Amino acid sequence: MIQCELCPKLFNTHSGRIRHYRTIHLGLPDVRKSVCDICNKEFADLKTHVKIKHNQESLPYGCVSCERRYLCRSALEKHMAKHVGVSELPYECDICKRRFRFKNIVSKHIRKYHLNEKNYQCEMCSKTFFDKQPFIDHMDSHSTDRKYKCKECGLALKTQLTLRKHMHVVHSGVKKYACTVCNKTFKISWSLKVHMRTHTKERPYPCRFCAMRFARSHHLMRHERTIHKCMKAE
Repeated sequence: MIQCELCPKLFNTHSGRIRHYRTIHLGLPDVRKSVCDICNKEFADLKTHVKIKHNQESLPYGCVSCERRYLCRSALEKHMAKHVGVSELPYECDICKRRFRFKNIVSKHIRKYHLNEKNYQCEMCSKTFFDKQPFIDHMDSHSTDRKYKCKECGLALKTQLTLRKHMHVVHSGVKKYACTVCNKTFKISWSLKVHMRTHTKERPYPCRFCAMRFARSHHLMRHERTIHKCMKAE
């Protein structure tokens, strides 16, 4: 849990804490929400939602005991606690009562999540980080150089994180999501969900200008752009 710097309210994510700080303590209007094309729900941080809920295979931290994957190490550590007994997690945080296997991890946890310690600051945008590797990945995102090259296909990417995701999704060869109708397999759950619409005939994306409906959002965008461009111009 991440505590607000100005009040006792706790949050599960950094984005939730930042949104609370902006709207409650700074009096700024809430950020504009975007609709997810997959589940049709609204989110302020749509990119993170899609990663966590619809594309878990691309997340960098995986559980060694099950198939769950997470966006950050702290979420993985919290999940791992479910696989072990209390006796294996003897150290407890006095603030949020989370338990840990090693005493030094408790100290790091308190510094990072309760004291909000920041050890690295980006010179480009002033964003701060507790850990070194996220800071390095962030700094790479400012560069125009694509210095991380995939050994399999030669694709050049800007950060180590995006390279790891690319290797897992494109070159792992693992297709663990199988269609129950035709047995076709997919690397990510989102691809299976879209494929199932070929069997269910579901068309969740309606055209704004006619009665046509589409199974994929980009099919709808192409239809509106090519067929109704005169109406859009109006």
